[in-house]
Amino acid sequence: TALLAASLQKANVGLNQERERFRALTALSADWFWEQDRDLRFTEISAGIERGLGSDHRAWFGKTRWELDWVGVDAATWDRHRTQLQRRETFHDFVFQRRDAEGRLRTASTSGQPVFDEAGGFVGYRGVGRDITKRRHQERRETLQHTVTRLLAESVSVHDAVSDVIRAVCKICDWPGGFYHHVDMATGAMRTEGEWSEAGAAE
Repeated sequence: TALLAASLQKANVGLNQERERFRALTALSADWFWEQDRDLRFTEISAGIERGLGSDHRAWFGKTRWELDWVGVDAATWDRHRTQLQRRETFHDFVFQRRDAEGRLRTASTSGQPVFDEAGGFVGYRGVGRDITKRRHQERRETLQHTVTRLLAESVSVHDAVSDVIRAVCKICDWPGGFYHHVDMATGAMRTEGEWSEAGAAE
């Protein structure tokens, strides 16, 4: 019994030392770190997530990732993510979104790896997260700029390209539809030059 207790104590010391090294390293390379137990429920998450996503880190404790208030992740993506975790696989750059207290959409990326004890038993996951909102906005701006430039170059006139440009803007920005209005200088009336909407989108 004494030998078993000593072995367990040694294992716990090893896990704690490994955890502290992990925290020290991630503090230099990520916005926040997190840990989950064998049931994939969060047992720890650093306060850095409050700066990164405007999310109260205490709201994470005891919950799985898919039980939290995220947007921008469809059912198929969640299923693939859960399958990875069930297989005890390392995952990289799982992207999700949420709205902060002011209603602004924030985008985050998280990566994690499984943790095992000395006997090879699975004890949970450990990982890091980053706020990639600014990076995502920059990527969208660049994609939009290149797409609009190409559409204008391929069209006979700006008038012919309007609907295609509206469609591209909506697709890239995840909008259900859009319109382009202009003032008719001859009559002073507002006229619709072009429009696009997804099938079934509300007008």
